[in-house]
Amino acid sequence: MKYIEQIQRGVDYIEASLNNDIDINDVAKAAHMSRWHFQRMFRALTGDTVKCYIRTRRLSHSIESLINTDVSILDIALTAGYDSQESFTRAFKQNFGIAPGKFRSAGQSHQFMRRIQFDREYLQHIGTNLSKSPEIHTIDQQFFVGMKTSYYGIDSEKNNLSEKVMGLWDSFLPRMSEIKNAVPNIGYGIIEQTANDAELLNYYSVAKVNTIDVLPEHMMSLALPAQQYATFEHKGNPRQLDNTVNYIYSTWLPQSNYRHTNAADIELYGEEYIPDNEASLIYYSIPIES
Repeated sequence: MKYIEQIQRGVDYIEASLNNDIDINDVAKAAHMSRWHFQRMFRALTGDTVKCYIRTRRLSHSIESLINTDVSILDIALTAGYDSQESFTRAFKQNFGIAPGKFRSAGQSHQFMRRIQFDREYLQHIGTNLSKSPEIHTIDQQFFVGMKTSYYGIDSEKNNLSEKVMGLWDSFLPRMSEIKNAVPNIGYGIIEQTANDAELLNYYSVAKVNTIDVLPEHMMSLALPAQQYATFEHKGNPRQLDNTVNYIYSTWLPQSNYRHTNAADIELYGEEYIPDNEASLIYYSIPIES
């Protein structure tokens, strides 16, 4: 359960800093995790991005000020991280269905978002669509050739995954036959952090090769070192792959005896992969260590 304890430390940092500027890098450092893995696990556990959680908690915190103090709405807005009373009012009304001034004058209570507490019972109710245990195996050094893009993932509010990654595959697939010494009929998606404190990710659409020969124009090579992996089967529509990834990060990994090494995750698209089909099969691997 160490991962849950780490995420909880990040949440505790947020709670202690609601009245200050919060940098997600500082939250991740408090949890002793990289930014990407903190955001990845946080969203898998809560269904929310870190930034969305911070905004909602600040709005919830502002309710307490509206009810229990006579601090001006402008000052409450500024404390909650808004640059004007108007922007605070819009956000408040969007979330709670009433303007903050009317809320205060009505003196009403409201059911609002409490701080998160993680426990075993909470975990057991997450990821119920997948119960399969992974294959644990070690893969020797691997070599790939293909194309690369950088993107913001679904854990970021700048999310442009679909645009960037689908565009990369559209460019790469027609050119796979140009790659010499490639393992036939298998494509790989490789996901890695650009840096521990970065929100931006690298994605590679590649073919595995036995040896690296002359590279096709505008393609690059990539080597992954020998590594132990946990490999999961995603059965069903490929568009739902994130459900499997959420299960891995929210349920299996925290309850396992392994840790993510911060190396690259790997998607494998073989002959059983069928676009937009419930009979499709994709393999998703995460690098692990005991």
